[in-house]
Amino acid sequence: DGIDKAIVFGGGPLGTGNLDLYLDSFDAFNRWQSDFCAETNGRVFAVSYLTTVDVNLTIEGMKAAKARGDVAVNLPAFPQNLSQFNKEGAVWQAMTGDPDGNRSYRDPEFDPLWKASVDLDLPITFHLGARVSRFKDKTNFLPDLPMGKVAMLEPIGIMIYGGVFDRHPDLRIGIIESGVGWMPWAADYMDRNWRLQKHWTECDIKHAPSYYFDQNIYASFISDPVGVRLRDLPGCKNIMWTSDYPHSECTFPFSHQTIAENFKGVPEVDMRWIVAGCAEKFFGLK
Repeated sequence: DGIDKAIVFGGGPLGTGNLDLYLDSFDAFNRWQSDFCAETNGRVFAVSYLTTVDVNLTIEGMKAAKARGDVAVNLPAFPQNLSQFNKEGAVWQAMTGDPDGNRSYRDPEFDPLWKASVDLDLPITFHLGARVSRFKDKTNFLPDLPMGKVAMLEPIGIMIYGGVFDRHPDLRIGIIESGVGWMPWAADYMDRNWRLQKHWTECDIKHAPSYYFDQNIYASFISDPVGVRLRDLPGCKNIMWTSDYPHSECTFPFSHQTIAENFKGVPEVDMRWIVAGCAEKFFGLK
């Protein structure tokens, strides 16, 4: 499809209620995926999928991913909760975690993980929020799809307002296939309400939320001409095009046509940044 370099987001978790088997399935898949990418002559790069049932295990997984040459690690959008772990929910727990659990990424428990990400120069991605599309439900699938995009704002908001990026200013977080047209609105809305509500909520972050969007948050889109037009607004600085191959929403085999449609009238320097440069910066590609 005319794509020079690609990032692959795999999976790995088995639908099992056996925790040891569950954890081992991540490790097995991640190692296989790294081996696969190593044979592509520098064209395909892996993102490891890790659990958050134990922060020390997550950090060990990050170090192993870096040693294998992976370019990022994907975490559940919310910390996982062992009390909610079961066979039926095992796979989705790997993506969403437990939005209603008693652990939060703002908690000091996770500071060693964010520090490890910075020290290893290994960014972190989220691929879903708390809202999961009902993929097999033809009645609800279409209305679910846009809700799954903006739902990725929730873990980002938790980290911004929780001061994570003040404590770890070089941390890079990517929200994948989130779409980007909504991000300038979100940044502006969060700025305004932080100014209005920061005193009684005792939210003493050092900067307005839009600062962290442009400093720490990266986001990708499949086709989002609205987002491209808003690229110069706060909150939309670090946006990346993605083909989403081979999912049903992907641009294959019309990726170049999709890019042309999204970037009509856009200066080439801006197009190159969004189509390639931003991803090269986020994932550390040469």
